[in-house]
Amino acid sequence: MGRILAFRPAWAEINPVRGATRSAECGLPRGDSAEYPLVTRVSAVAGLPHLQRGLVESCTACRDGGKVRNTMWATCRPLAFGVVWASLVLLTAPARAADPAPPPAQRPAIDALVAELGDPDYEVRQRAQAELARLGFAAFDALAAARDHEDLEIASRAKYLLRLMQVHLIDKDDPPEVVECLRNFRLVPLGEQLARMARLAKLPEDKGIAALCRLTRFEDSEILSKHAAVAIIAAHSPRNPPSEALAKRLRLDLATCRREAAGWLRVLAQFHDAPREAMAAWTALTDKEQAALARGDPQTDPRIVAALADQQLHWACKLAAADPAAVARAIRAVLAPRVDLAAMLSPHVDWIVQRRLWEALKTDPADFAQRLLRNPWATLYAAAQAYELAGETALAEATATRALAMDLADVKTRAIVHFQMAFALQREGLFRWAEREYRRVMDLAVTSNPLRNEAYYYLAQMLHDQADELRAAKVMAELVEALKKEGAAATAARTLAEAAAQRDYLYACHFAGGKDPAKHRRYLEEALAADPTNVEVLIACYHLPDQTPEFHKQIVQRIDQVVQLTRQEIERMPTQASPCNQLAWLVANTEGDLDEALRASRRSIEIQPQSAGCLDTLARCYFAKGDYAAAVKTQIEAAQLDPHSGQIVKQLALFRKKYQEKFGKPAPEPNPKKMPAPGANLIPSEPDESSGASGWDEFGFGDPFEQ
Repeated sequence: MGRILAFRPAWAEINPVRGATRSAECGLPRGDSAEYPLVTRVSAVAGLPHLQRGLVESCTACRDGGKVRNTMWATCRPLAFGVVWASLVLLTAPARAADPAPPPAQRPAIDALVAELGDPDYEVRQRAQAELARLGFAAFDALAAARDHEDLEIASRAKYLLRLMQVHLIDKDDPPEVVECLRNFRLVPLGEQLARMARLAKLPEDKGIAALCRLTRFEDSEILSKHAAVAIIAAHSPRNPPSEALAKRLRLDLATCRREAAGWLRVLAQFHDAPREAMAAWTALTDKEQAALARGDPQTDPRIVAALADQQLHWACKLAAADPAAVARAIRAVLAPRVDLAAMLSPHVDWIVQRRLWEALKTDPADFAQRLLRNPWATLYAAAQAYELAGETALAEATATRALAMDLADVKTRAIVHFQMAFALQREGLFRWAEREYRRVMDLAVTSNPLRNEAYYYLAQMLHDQADELRAAKVMAELVEALKKEGAAATAARTLAEAAAQRDYLYACHFAGGKDPAKHRRYLEEALAADPTNVEVLIACYHLPDQTPEFHKQIVQRIDQVVQLTRQEIERMPTQASPCNQLAWLVANTEGDLDEALRASRRSIEIQPQSAGCLDTLARCYFAKGDYAAAVKTQIEAAQLDPHSGQIVKQLALFRKKYQEKFGKPAPEPNPKKMPAPGANLIPSEPDESSGASGWDEFGFGDPFEQ
């Protein structure tokens, strides 16, 4: 392997000083060390004090009024550069990765030299520094350990000597993919450094391990050293435990490294042949790092502690899966770095473990705990759903009740979490639990929070979709009354008039179908008066039976006005799917340019490809144009994305009926295999390593689960 250690020019560094007395200790008047940096610093580091004194005396003799004469300096300069050259020859003695550590017998001598860096005698300090500089690479680990020594002189000199050592992260034997990860490593931002470490750990055949060991051992930053170790740790859980070759590599490369992160990797190696002994050591080191984080130690961070705790959880669950107490302890250890989640979940851990909720999801305790950490609400609801499907109704309700009761400390975040859960449950067809979550948002959100208003709209729409029109109308009536009490300031997002129009529209739907034609018409007219731009109201009025020609003409004019307004909105917001979808839905259900509607609908799907609602609109456009085959095909796609939507299922039935009438054969049906599996909407997508996004936030509120 090639050289991985070199030295920068010594004159680029400043020799450590103890206060303002260093110049006097060098035998120079105060300030002279600054005038003769090439002589005093290089010769001292190189262990050539006799050359230092001779040159200083020569230069001092040339001083005139505190300044060096140019002519005499010209005479001294060749000698000074000779000292520099000799120093560099000594300082750049070969130090190769093939000899990663000093012989064990040499370690006490090196430790003694490090201790002498703080000796009261200046000459002793200088000799120790020179000898450590001569040892170079062999002294690296001892000097790295001394950087944080309580004796500031030792710490200062250790840092100085380490600065002379410039570690080359790229080795001549590194494969190309490793070289690519390490190229300009120290110049990229922290996030990119962490991403590169993760890529190194995932390279096949452990190709990146040697590079990560280098980073663990030689990286200047203690935090980055730990993150390099964490990258290796994260890639080797019980499902992919350290191989014999990896264990040997870690022990060899990090045998004498005294950094904490190197100790972690040596314990990781121990999991290969003595997992129970390693588990005890791992628990201790995790506890130590958690304590450091709790006291605000800048040499750690929550991600590091979380990674150590995750490993502890996986091994604890593997070694003691039958012991509920051990699993509970491991889950609590993993929770500890996530302070808010720990406070919220801790009271539920024993209940979860005793009932072995992971068995409901057909997974193991470690994977269940990871899901719990990413989204505890969704995880509990997924378990509740599994119990419900298995006929264990009481346990399902108890689990769902626990999920509903869990709240983070921040009120705004609470409302966001419960809103997202309500929508996910709605998509799963778990409507009674979704309603409870929407109601929870209404209780939690402050009166001026638009999210509170949205919860009313979403709940009303969910009930309307399930043909429960009267309850939907009563939900909107609650919002109207709340807005009236709060005044104009609280109605910025959804005006009182809009809420009233939606309420009256839902009452009209309740009385439609011949149930009470007079009330149906009256509520539609009241809705139209409150908000003449409401698309659903315009569609219902357009299809109102027994309407007068004047009324019909008025509705057509208003439809045209709304289409014009929506076109302007599309121009203003070309990257938004909603205006395109609204225009297409309105025209496809009434009258207008169907080709324009089709283009708008297709554009909405380009913007939002997996939207069942947009596909539903596109199918309606095909239906309006008489293309029943395309309408059925597209509506099936919508139904397979959202099989629990009553409106989508109802429209598919209409399209299939028209298809059969036209073609004289049964229309295609949705493929059950393409339907989402139960719980699919309760699992956030995997985090994006490049951005850190969890993939859970569907509404643009930010990720409340990122700790």
